[in-house]
Amino acid sequence: MADLERSVAIIFEGVDQMGAGVDSATKRLDSIVGSAQGVVDPIANATAGILKFEAALVAGGVAVTSLAVKMAGDFDAQFKEATTLVDDTGESLDKLRGDILAYGRDSTQSYEQINASVYGAISAGVEYTQSLDAVRQAEQLAVAGKGDLDSSLTVLVSTLNAYGDGMDQAERYSDLLFQTVRSGQTTLPELSASLAQVTKTASSGGVEFDVLSAAIATITASGAPTSQAITQIRAAISSIISPTQGALKYAEELGIEFGATALQSKGLEGVLREVEEATGGNVESMAKLFSGSEALNGALGLTGTGAQRFADNLDAMANSAGATEVAYAKMADTVENNNQRIANAFQSTLIAIGDPLLNEFGGIQQAIAAIFNSIGASVSDGQLQEFVGLIEGVMGSLEQSLLDVAEKLPEALEAADLSGFVGGFEAVRDAVAGLFDNADLSTAEGLVSVIETLGSGVKLLGEFTAGAIEQLVPFMETLAELVQWVTKLDPDMVALGGAIGGVSVAASGILAGLGGLVTLLKALGGSSGAVPVATRAVGGLLTNLGKFAGPGG
Repeated sequence: MADLERSVAIIFEGVDQMGAGVDSATKRLDSIVGSAQGVVDPIANATAGILKFEAALVAGGVAVTSLAVKMAGDFDAQFKEATTLVDDTGESLDKLRGDILAYGRDSTQSYEQINASVYGAISAGVEYTQSLDAVRQAEQLAVAGKGDLDSSLTVLVSTLNAYGDGMDQAERYSDLLFQTVRSGQTTLPELSASLAQVTKTASSGGVEFDVLSAAIATITASGAPTSQAITQIRAAISSIISPTQGALKYAEELGIEFGATALQSKGLEGVLREVEEATGGNVESMAKLFSGSEALNGALGLTGTGAQRFADNLDAMANSAGATEVAYAKMADTVENNNQRIANAFQSTLIAIGDPLLNEFGGIQQAIAAIFNSIGASVSDGQLQEFVGLIEGVMGSLEQSLLDVAEKLPEALEAADLSGFVGGFEAVRDAVAGLFDNADLSTAEGLVSVIETLGSGVKLLGEFTAGAIEQLVPFMETLAELVQWVTKLDPDMVALGGAIGGVSVAASGILAGLGGLVTLLKALGGSSGAVPVATRAVGGLLTNLGKFAGPGG
């Protein structure tokens, strides 16, 4: 190593003797280093920018993952709420969960609404394996009839239950409900709120749902509110099922059959037709058969001038098959519904990402909870109890200090010289007044001056902003062209560019070091006294490098 240091000393002493030659050489080397840096530094900077962008993407990925876990957790909680009504476990429930996720991707309803409706269907007695079928039909009805999913499902399932029919009849009942809305003056939410008041009575008396629907459409079309129309129809049906003794006697006099048997054999429309023919539509005569104003009004609404409308509505109900599906197809393709589909597709994707992470995330949560439980135990009975006591003492001292300040503050304020505060506020006031040439704000002329001054400032700001925006236009056009060019690059070329960027980052640092070496050489070339110092420094550097190289290095 002594020979190495001696060699370095000889070299630097030679450099010291070169004088002008060294100066010329270092200038040339400086130029070369500068030129190389001019090429390498932009590439290195661009590579550093790409690395920062990738880091931002990684951070964004973490945020997306967190959101995915949250959405998957929310969906899982909603679904598990529905499964509390089911005794089954295992694959069948997993299948239902997957079916709900798949169904929601193209649904006009949110996943939260779908899960809530599945819960509602199961709660209403629908077999859980058919609950999604009920939701699907209810959604079509809701969209077709401009209702909400909850009320549509309620009225559909409760009516099926009242008539003792299963999900195989859901489409038919949906068509009849939609036709009721279309032919009458009612809505799905109104039917949902009131229809159950009459369905059990009607089904028990043998009045089919299509006849009941036609009756509701007829009476609501004449202007009666939905709840009132349903009350009248229920009263009329009840009068026929359970007639008074007077009504039975009068029916015998008229030569007509009146009672539950007649209702089941002839139907509501048949009984009312016979009553109208026998009484000639006379109100007093009909009142003897239908006790109470509600029952009478219901019968009158379906006879007389309402008879033809009732008959037309019966025909409409008979031909209503497929009405819901046709109307749904027209209404489903709206901006609002398509936006919901986009939201569902996005949420479904995030749930698919978050689902596999739920178990691990739950384990992490439990571990964190265990940590805090341990800390809590230490606070209560362990070493942290002393620490908490210390904090409590500090807080108590702080509290006393603040109380002391509050006690002495009035006396201090009275004795203190506040002229500095006053002078400061006056200075600010005068400076603000100077902004508007000391205009008198208590006069209209002064306010005019202030407003015009502010207006001029806003105008200048607007012109500045407009100029800046105009200059952005060519930049954005160029950026768009660049993006199109980048998308057409060969992946292998992009990888090569990344390699060049990485080399450039390293080269940039090396060239910066060479620049320092050039400066050192310049100093050495002009000062012989610096040679021994440089010799020792470089010798020490080489010695350390030799250590890193190891034996034989």
